[in-house]
Amino acid sequence: MSVTAISDCCTETKEIHEKYLSLMEKIQSAKRELKVYRFVGCQFKKIKSELRQRGFIEKRKFRLGSIYYQMPLSLLLTQYEENSKMEQALMSRLLGDYTLGLVWIWNTRLYDKFSEVPLLNKIKLVGNNFGVKNGLCKCVNKINWNFDDKTASINYPRSYNVIQNEEIDDFLMDYKLTLACSIVIFLQTRTNIRNWFSKTKGTVYYGNVELATKIVNFFALKAEGLATNYDDFELTEKGLFKLERLHNNLVANRQQILAGSVRAKDLIEKIHFAYAEIKRFWPSRITIDGFHNIWLLKPSFCGQGWGIILSNSIDRITKQIEKRNNRYIVQKYIERPLLICHTKFDLRTYFMISMDENGARHKHFDQSEVEKRGGKLPARQSYVEY
Repeated sequence: MSVTAISDCCTETKEIHEKYLSLMEKIQSAKRELKVYRFVGCQFKKIKSELRQRGFIEKRKFRLGSIYYQMPLSLLLTQYEENSKMEQALMSRLLGDYTLGLVWIWNTRLYDKFSEVPLLNKIKLVGNNFGVKNGLCKCVNKINWNFDDKTASINYPRSYNVIQNEEIDDFLMDYKLTLACSIVIFLQTRTNIRNWFSKTKGTVYYGNVELATKIVNFFALKAEGLATNYDDFELTEKGLFKLERLHNNLVANRQQILAGSVRAKDLIEKIHFAYAEIKRFWPSRITIDGFHNIWLLKPSFCGQGWGIILSNSIDRITKQIEKRNNRYIVQKYIERPLLICHTKFDLRTYFMISMDENGARHKHFDQSEVEKRGGKLPARQSYVEY
């Protein structure tokens, strides 16, 4: 072999050795910071690119018969290029049996297999799948139930899982209160409420307005603890229809209430009082709900707005729920959302839930804790602490 050939061979060997040392330094740094990851059953190039920029190293599994698995390290080092199969094979070989710091799985069925990994992109909540709307409702109810009085609760938008009539009674109770509140809020927020009463031109029966104030006052007593959680305002189907018609005549048709000056004065005082109760116990019904009493029926297993029905009619809502194979979540429509430049917007947020070496921790409540939280347990008496 000529002197030149020997010199070239030594130079190449030196470059390979320097490349090896550089890669080992990078690997040692990733090990110290638990930045060794694997994607299982999925490939997200954008996420991988972001991880690479943050110093993460991918450890891939190659089949025993794979050419990359059989290639000697010297050849892999010689043909090494960033973001290539050679790089993935080389890094995986140099990492050896080192424990993964992050695993990205496609399906929660793989959760138990990688439960010991420090970082996992999915969490396993037994009994509730918050990837579908009815499961999300259950999760929100469970979180709310476990919050104490000093912790902010998740309560908007108000949602009810009516699949198999699971929360239908709670929804009907809320619907009655919301309808009554809508009537009171509409009248209270008119520029001159007195102009909405007329003895000669009025067409709306005054008794139904009074009924709306009575419903609000009843639920205010309930919120204050002066009525049990299991009490409900006795309102017949006919009475509910009358309230809906009153709401439609006032809000949509702008009809006046049939009442003389004395009766009008008495009703206005009752409206003022009921409005004050709404403001005291449910201020968000004024700031967010609006007064159109619009509800959404959302198919549990659909997304992107598909199949959503808007309605302010209890008859249409219940008939839709009762149809065979319909699986809906009923949700109060936010009529007065936060706007940016008079435009609705939404935020898509990604979040990480950290879990310690004990994994999910479960807590049980005694009877005093149950009574403190209104006497109603969630679907399961235990819950996951985050």
